[in-house]
Amino acid sequence: MTASSGKLLAAGMLGLGLAAAAVSISYRRQQTHRVLALWGAEQAATVATAPVVKALWFHPPLRQFAAAAPSDVAARASGQSPNLSAVPGFATVRQLLVADTSFDWQSDPAAEPLEWTFGLEFSAPTGTEVLMLLDPATGLVREAQNRKTARLAAGAAEQLKGFLQGQFTGQGEEAPAR
Repeated sequence: MTASSGKLLAAGMLGLGLAAAAVSISYRRQQTHRVLALWGAEQAATVATAPVVKALWFHPPLRQFAAAAPSDVAARASGQSPNLSAVPGFATVRQLLVADTSFDWQSDPAAEPLEWTFGLEFSAPTGTEVLMLLDPATGLVREAQNRKTARLAAGAAEQLKGFLQGQFTGQGEEAPAR
């Protein structure tokens, strides 16, 4: 192989790598653009990367409440899990909350009464906190501070509900199986 053919090969590999990176970035942006518009970039990034995440259980469920800081809402929880970030299956839960395909974008989330039974509190080292609430009966999820609400697709809602119920099984009063 000559020096010039080696340079062409290296340039071709670099070009192929750059093209693959561009396709990857475009695909990721396409898969998350609605979620970013819904939650906001900072909140979505916190959900995707926070090293400390706790599951919350509200009994009785939260109903109407004013927008509040995540720690204020979390203080009303009946039960709280230890950090979930290393729990098997939690990476899938994170992905559910930041992937457009996890949501039913056609439904109206304001059309039903809400009972927030579960929550996930995400805490980043920067001090950013995000609290996502789940109404397992309707499949609705809400970012507590900004009160933005969306409906999860049926499969995603069942997966999230099952994961959260599993965090509270055997802790005194059973987590509701609604």
